Amino acid sequence: MIGNLDYLKESITSGYGFIKKNTKVLFTELLKITVLSEVIAFIPGLLLFILLSISNPDNVMGIINGTEEFSIVDANPTSLFLGGSILLIVFVVCVLLSSVVESVALNIIDNMTKKQHTNLKKQIVENAIPIMRLKILVTVGSLICIAPVIISVMLGPDAALLLCGSIIIGAIAYVALMFFVQFSTLEIVIRKTDFISAIKNSAKLVRANILVTLLLNIIIIIIMILATGIVQLVGIGFDAVTKTSQSIADNIVINVLFFIMILIVSMVISTLTNLITLPIQYYFWKDLKK
Repeated sequence: MIGNLDYLKESITSGYGFIKKNTKVLFTELLKITVLSEVIAFIPGLLLFILLSISNPDNVMGIINGTEEFSIVDANPTSLFLGGSILLIVFVVCVLLSSVVESVALNIIDNMTKKQHTNLKKQIVENAIPIMRLKILVTVGSLICIAPVIISVMLGPDAALLLCGSIIIGAIAYVALMFFVQFSTLEIVIRKTDFISAIKNSAKLVRANILVTLLLNIIIIIIMILATGIVQLVGIGFDAVTKTSQSIADNIVINVLFFIMILIVSMVISTLTNLITLPIQYYFWKDLKK
């Protein structure tokens, strides 16, 4: 159950060697994935902006020039219901598509180790159905994990103790679920297994190597926290600049520039994070499979 610590050392060594040898090409390919994924993720936000512009234009202008916060209080109820339904459907579809696009990053790494080219469009189509099935199943599992929390909230203030207990249990169940299915995507995109077998294989690998897998996850989490911190610091810096403007016109221009700059920084940092973590995860998984 503990696993061999040499697997972790070897995966870090192999991952570092791979990154060092292919830094420029790997960054370029992963950046394509990040940009496409961000564009897809941006669609629900754009749709929300359009729907708000139709149902509550005054609030939208207030948000743009920085004088108001997001509000749906004054929105038209009918438009709000129809728009919300459409937005929910679009959001779910975009989340699934984004997961499919992100999975191609693993194909890129695998093909680069074999000195093969990855056809992005073809690979997205190939990964689409099995990755979507996996995402839906994992999402259902996640909802089951947090169901006690939702029920406790619905019961109201009288269930405060139950709420605390359900939050703890739900959090543990959710983390355990994510921990045991973490290699499922690799099983699907590299070994071409079906999504049920992928989950079983992932759980089997983790169960046989719990400690060493946990250590890998801790390393990856630390890297992600550092990356998030950098983005937050940049955001705070730009936010400080926006507060120096005096006119509404300046606010609009600065807020648009702020959004663009944060988006660019976020994509670059996200790409760098994937460039570091994905090869290590890939080689770690391959070592465990041996």
